[in-house]
This record gives sequence, structure tokens and C-alpha cells, in this order.
Amino acid sequence: AQAAGIPYTPVRAASFGTVGAFANAADINSGRQPPVSQFDLLLDKGFRIGAVRYSGFLRVSNLFNRVNCVQVFVNTGTCDAGLRDFNNRRIGNTGDATTSTSFDQPEYIGARRSLATGITVNF
Repeated sequence: AQAAGIPYTPVRAASFGTVGAFANAADINSGRQPPVSQFDLLLDKGFRIGAVRYSGFLRVSNLFNRVNCVQVFVNTGTCDAGLRDFNNRRIGNTGDATTSTSFDQPEYIGARRSLATGITVNF
């Protein structure tokens, strides 16, 4: 599956951290996130022993382990580098605003490779 990047509103440094963030209203939805793609695989083999049918399968999601951005940092347009809005990055941080949680955003990246196997038995 492949999809074009969805639009987002880029934020310039001058408006970053401002309340309301309407300093760049002319740029609304002018940026595009990177496109996403994912290649999945399903292998299935069925066989019969007597009156019983068996089937074994292997399902691989995101076979090539591609990093897909599901959200971007608005000041860089990427999901792996950038800064969060200063008003938001203090949420949940009890220390100063320079903690690493302002950079670590695993929710910005989609699901990585996953494997599932199984056997079905039909009588």
C-alpha cells in the first residue's frame, strides 16, 4: 500500500511557541508530509490428513521494515528531527524544558515490521 503525504502547516521559527500560532496563517496546509508505503506478505499452505484439513500461515506486516512518518515536526517536516512547540513540550515534564522527551516522539513513526504465524484446523 502506498499513500501520498498528507498536508500540514509548517511553522517558521518566528511563530514557534506563540499562543494560537496564527503568525503563519498564509501557510495553512502548504507543507506535505513524506509519502508512506508498506509491503505486506501472507504465505498460506493448506493440506489434508484424512478428514481433517490443516492450514499454516505466516503474515508479515511492513516486510521491508520501512519507517513511515504518521506525524511530522512542524518546523522541519520530518518525523525524526525537530522541536515540539514550547507550549506543548512542557506537558508531562517536571524538569526544565530541555529534557530529551522534547525530541523523542515514537508516536510520530508508524508500526514497524511484525510477524504472525498460526495453524488452523478444520474438521
